Amino acid sequence: MAHLLSSNRQAVLDAGKLLDMQCEWIQYKELKDVATGNPVDSWHWDLLRERLSRAVELAGPKVPILEGRP
Repeated sequence: MAHLLSSNRQAVLDAGKLLDMQCEWIQYKELKDVATGNPVDSWHWDLLRERLSRAVELAGPKVPILEGRP
């Protein structure tokens, strides 16, 4: 599982459309801005299985994993 998260709600909704997510599934969470310590509104999708695979495909080229590296 992975989270697709942003403080820009519309950006999360737009990404959700590409992944066939239903807008009712969007989740809200107030997070802390690490730079300022101030609370920030944020929204996210939980990505699983096919939607997670699709999000990875849309994110860009795959980076090969180097063997023998931690």
